[in-house]
Amino acid sequence: MATTARLTLDPAFRIAPVEPRLFGSFVEHMGRCVYTGVFEPGHPLADADGLRTDVLELTRELGVTLVRYPGGNFVSNYRWEDGVGPVEERPARLDMAWRSLEGNAFGLNEFMTWAAKAGVEPMMALNLGTRGVAEALELVEYSNYPGGTRLSDLRRAHGVEAPHDVRLWCLGNELDGPWQMGHKTAAEYGPARRRDRAGPAALRRRPVAGGLRQLQQRHADVRLVGGGGAGGDVRDGRLHLAARLLRPLRRRRRLLPGQRRRHGAHDPLDRGHRRPRGRQAAQHQADQALLRRVETSGTRAASRASPRWTGRSARG
Repeated sequence: MATTARLTLDPAFRIAPVEPRLFGSFVEHMGRCVYTGVFEPGHPLADADGLRTDVLELTRELGVTLVRYPGGNFVSNYRWEDGVGPVEERPARLDMAWRSLEGNAFGLNEFMTWAAKAGVEPMMALNLGTRGVAEALELVEYSNYPGGTRLSDLRRAHGVEAPHDVRLWCLGNELDGPWQMGHKTAAEYGPARRRDRAGPAALRRRPVAGGLRQLQQRHADVRLVGGGGAGGDVRDGRLHLAARLLRPLRRRRRLLPGQRRRHGAHDPLDRGHRRPRGRQAAQHQADQALLRRVETSGTRAASRASPRWTGRSARG
């Protein structure tokens, strides 16, 4: 029996505001994306900075609001220092992600110039594959600090007087994927435990958790973006575990000078909030128990102990 359905589309009908950052894209050192793409000095349509004006126009026409740089798989073996300073002094490197030669003629400061001309918000991706928290903090200092430090003064010596003021920082790229340089399991990528310390060894063991603490302590206005879902861990629930353990860090509050912590604060990562009660407290205890089991056994059965585990789907 045939069924008739009717659908009415009204382009003027509004449900709710849309987060502008949803309309994002990325620029990665891959194929023609950068060289002969957004950047091609000498091209008839290139401007004085070597940026393709036709690509800039198309980017603005598409309505892109947010662009991540420099990757992608590329970032997991990238040294940001290679892409700043006089172009003739920049080293050529082997790109292990796409098996090509990277000349570094286009780097951080060139991308920021492109982002400003395209009218997009930049999101910088951090190399948490072959590098770690120390290098990430140095990149934030170079990019965001006004001056008076070694790296901020280096940026100014490179001809960029004002800081870039990057607000969004991506914590690695697809590190749960076995093809990724510096591959990590979700249990290695996400956990943040009470007994962690701020020492270098702890930061090396848990780059994301340690980096979250250090970046938020030094730069209160930055926002951090976790990433994953590309590899096998999402099938056995461990990436779901990492997402849940990172969740409290999004709510972390910083106390202003003179403020006192509220009575009953208990979580070292979330001290500005009330002690969880009821179902929230039960979920917190389940998360901690699950983390201990995954870290000690590393078995698939451990990750399925979560009360929210539903098989192959991971709901956050």
